[in-house]
Amino acid sequence: MSVILAKGPGEVKPAAWLAGLLLLTIGCAAAGPPSTPPAERAGTLYIGSKALQWEEIVRANPLGPGEQIKGVPLLSQPAVSHLIVQIRDREQPHIHLEHDATVVMLRGRGRLVLRERIVSLRTGDAIFIPRGAPHYYVNDAPEPTVVLAIFTPSYDGTDAVVVPFDDRPPGAP
Repeated sequence: MSVILAKGPGEVKPAAWLAGLLLLTIGCAAAGPPSTPPAERAGTLYIGSKALQWEEIVRANPLGPGEQIKGVPLLSQPAVSHLIVQIRDREQPHIHLEHDATVVMLRGRGRLVLRERIVSLRTGDAIFIPRGAPHYYVNDAPEPTVVLAIFTPSYDGTDAVVVPFDDRPPGAP
């Protein structure tokens, strides 16, 4: 698994972000493992007290013909929201003015163009996208990419502003 941090407006200091992640990990470990064996937990997302099977969520909410991207809300609170997002081919270049996003790759592989970088992503990778950072994802796999997207504060779907991205890095798709 890779964790990739990207700096942007209101920069997140990597040490602070990683310290928060470490505290979360320690807190989860202190709570003890789920009572089901690991093989039976495959594909399970634990969000709050809910155990969700993301593959079942994707099967129940497939991309429609010609639909490039689809988000399925899982949990929303004022400070944070969680969505399962499917991307067939690619996103349009966009920014989120009011939201930071952490994206965890559940299935697939592709490239995220983020500011001046092209980041190769595959299943198990996670990346932080700060508010105001121009970005878009291009799927390189034959089936749709599936991600867990975590937005702070809570995301209502209206803060994806399509932008021109004229200063893409060399070789960007």
